Amino acid sequence: MNVKEYGFLVSSVILAYALFFFVAPLVSAYVNDAFYNGQALYRLTWSHYFFPIVGAIATFLIVRWFRDEINWPNEAMEYVVFLAGALVVTFLAFVLGVQAYYYTFVLYGSRAMTLGVLWNYFLFTPFWAVLPGVLAGWLGAFLAYYKQ
Repeated sequence: MNVKEYGFLVSSVILAYALFFFVAPLVSAYVNDAFYNGQALYRLTWSHYFFPIVGAIATFLIVRWFRDEINWPNEAMEYVVFLAGALVVTFLAFVLGVQAYYYTFVLYGSRAMTLGVLWNYFLFTPFWAVLPGVLAGWLGAFLAYYKQ
């Protein structure tokens, strides 16, 4: 990696945390209002603070690897397709993770995995904290490699 790429990678991480710290109070307020009668009981854990950097670095490096190995994405629309694919893969990883620990959720009273139940788990688990990193890593890679 050259200095320019490192600069965009560091910028991606900074943007990921800016997005995270913008979204975290909104998620906390929603969860507290919807599930705890407005009391401030929702707490962020170490993983909430770790996932934005993981999402940003992983997304940036995956784009870089794709460009090195198969010379894709090149056009703006290809970057949009990559982002859509990254978001779909992120959602599938979340659903597979929930299914892997389904017995734990059954112990907490879950029955069928409906979209509403998945939404609640998405908010209660730190998985939502990956999304700011994915978006920031994608934007950093787009700015670093598009029109080279």
